[in-house]
Amino acid sequence: MEKLEKYILLVSFITSFSTLFLLNSTALAMPSIGTEYMMNNVTQNWALTMVSIFISASTIPAGQICSKYGCKKVFVAGCLIFLVGLIVSCISISSEMFVISRAIQGIGYAFYLVAETAIIVLAIDKENRGKSLGIVIVGSYVGSITAPLLGGYLITHFGWRLIFYIMIPLVLFCGLLTILKVNEEWTTNKDDKMDIIGGSLYVIGIILFVYGFSDLLSLTGELSVIIGIVILIILGIYESKIKLPVFKIKMFKNKIFAAYNLTGFFCFFAIAVFDVLFNYYFQYAKGWDPQITGLILIVPPIILAVISPNSGRLSDKIHPQKLSTLGLGVILIPLVALIFVDANTSVYAVIIAMALIAVGTG
Repeated sequence: MEKLEKYILLVSFITSFSTLFLLNSTALAMPSIGTEYMMNNVTQNWALTMVSIFISASTIPAGQICSKYGCKKVFVAGCLIFLVGLIVSCISISSEMFVISRAIQGIGYAFYLVAETAIIVLAIDKENRGKSLGIVIVGSYVGSITAPLLGGYLITHFGWRLIFYIMIPLVLFCGLLTILKVNEEWTTNKDDKMDIIGGSLYVIGIILFVYGFSDLLSLTGELSVIIGIVILIILGIYESKIKLPVFKIKMFKNKIFAAYNLTGFFCFFAIAVFDVLFNYYFQYAKGWDPQITGLILIVPPIILAVISPNSGRLSDKIHPQKLSTLGLGVILIPLVALIFVDANTSVYAVIIAMALIAVGTG
């Protein structure tokens, strides 16, 4: 492996680790952050969801910008945006300021993760590409596993701001290393015209749609969902008629591709809430501190780290559709059981449910 590839791999590993570490640590810290800023549960969920909203809204436009102006430039820009978001989180003096910082981080995440993936595919030789992607995935698992342990310890003993402070030197290192040592640039559609109208419709539609769901019990939330759906329908009509769309609607004519995305949407819609729910359950219902909660929340990422690679090997022998269906069936069992959870439910029952969700997901 050449030096350039090693630098790219090092940066990708660190950013993958940092992304998952901060996402999971922030969820663990939300009760402490909520107490400091006197946030209600809705505002706390906003602080967590804001990152996902802006990742969803920014990813596809970031991909088009990346292909036209260069992956290295977009990666560095993503690191800078993310760095600003981290600094704003560290100096936040109100819940509003903290939520805004999370939105900035979401944009940064989207830009550098899109660029990072593209650089690995374009810059690393085929014989090293699979191994490289595997190392990056290991970085994600390391971030997921260490967040409950290290993040919980730091939050309990030093305060929640430290989990943002320790990300600053890591992001700075990745940005500077890319500028100084990655001397190449990668563009795949340099001469293509940017689909500014489609990108704008996509960003506005996604933000309104997701925002509306977070406040669905109010008239504002209902109107936001309806307007978001209308804009996304307009986007679909517009994108199907232009030559170089930012969002390629025609890809969904492929039934397997469409079914995969639809299944993934409903599956993650069903299970994503439990990342937050389990954290709140242990800290609010059971009264545990972030450190103890982290020791329990480490169970799912460890199971995923064991199951996922073996599922990949198993999919070479068993049809992937059958394997996926089996996984969904396993997930369904704890989802039904968790309907009946309350403050008196045994901790062991909740841990078993967490483990089954992780097995099914893996």
